Amino acid sequence: MRTKLSTLLICILFLSCQKELNFPSTTPPATSKITIQYEPVNASTKKFELIISDSANKVLFDNELDVKKTHSINIAATQYNLTTIEYDDAEKKYKSKTYLKIKATNWMIRPMDDKQNIGSSNISGGSDAKLMYENVPAFTGFTFYSGSQYQPGSTVSVTPISTQKKIEVSYKRLDNKYIAYLMIPSLGLYKIHQTTSTNDNIDASQMNAVVNKTYSMPGNLVYSYIDLYGFLNTTNYNNGIQLYHTDPQIFGTQYDVIYPSKDISEFFLFGLFGDNAGGQFLYSSLADAVPQDLQFIDNSFFKIVSNQPDKFQIQFPKEAPSFYSITNNSANLVHAVYASPAETTIDPSLIVDILSNSKFLKGQNLSDYKINLFSFYKADSYNYLQYFDNLYNPSSANKIKLSRNYLLTLQ
Repeated sequence: MRTKLSTLLICILFLSCQKELNFPSTTPPATSKITIQYEPVNASTKKFELIISDSANKVLFDNELDVKKTHSINIAATQYNLTTIEYDDAEKKYKSKTYLKIKATNWMIRPMDDKQNIGSSNISGGSDAKLMYENVPAFTGFTFYSGSQYQPGSTVSVTPISTQKKIEVSYKRLDNKYIAYLMIPSLGLYKIHQTTSTNDNIDASQMNAVVNKTYSMPGNLVYSYIDLYGFLNTTNYNNGIQLYHTDPQIFGTQYDVIYPSKDISEFFLFGLFGDNAGGQFLYSSLADAVPQDLQFIDNSFFKIVSNQPDKFQIQFPKEAPSFYSITNNSANLVHAVYASPAETTIDPSLIVDILSNSKFLKGQNLSDYKINLFSFYKADSYNYLQYFDNLYNPSSANKIKLSRNYLLTLQ
């Protein structure tokens, strides 16, 4: 009887203890779904490496993936560092990019082209065609001719026949969307013509006046270049006309840009300017008018506090950029890191650790890794996350309307 009573007391005590046990509850980590497609720098590239790591530098995903295909990945983090690596066989170098604290919900990563691929569509084929401009006013100097549906490597022949007041143009015409543009700089006149056949005659007795524009520029510039495209149809950025490019022989040096006074629905202006500090200012505008002020950025917009292997630190005394980047260009690797202006301190050595253990770069000598380029990016009113969501949106119609970038080589 005593044994049974003892056993009963032990059971009661055990059950009482069980009721008082409290185990801490754990919340499962938040996850993110990433949909990503990678367009390679080199057309012959078949694979790229995608690495995703968290804020503690722990690798969450690392795999070789096919280029030009959509990949869906679930990550146990709401914000993460995303790295891509590609081997560029043409340059015999690895090309890599790291986006710090990013959210790549739905990205098609394309090469970052300052001209946003405007005016460089890959159009091939077409028929041999001719234009005959008649009743051309007498002029001196050069003519400037361009057309939409530009084909890299194709030849356009422009032959003035002054005795007959004619200009003959031979070109490649893809279809009836081809638009021809003729400017006579010495007269300040232009003619835009929508072709209707492979052999058009154009009456040039009535031409329109161009607009001449001179910009206010910093006194420390050592060179400048401007490229201007025009679109009659703003729904097709593959059918633009080059309206102007810096060429003193054709246009002289009196004006910075010359363009049509009407007939153009949207203009894309790209400018490249170098200063005596070794920096480059890149400007682009896509708008219904040619910009009247280029809003220059220079090296007074930032201060590099530290550039060490384990510490890059930056300050922005004037205005914060949309984002900034630091780039290494060493013997076998070009690697850019993109960051929000809120991230004023970066430890490059942590990123190098991940690169060194990647599938593509494991065994490669990265001892010469060094930050040797700083870039300041200001784009529309976008912040860091908004900019890349817009730039890498799978819809190719998305364009950055206004971009101002300043690049400085570091010692």
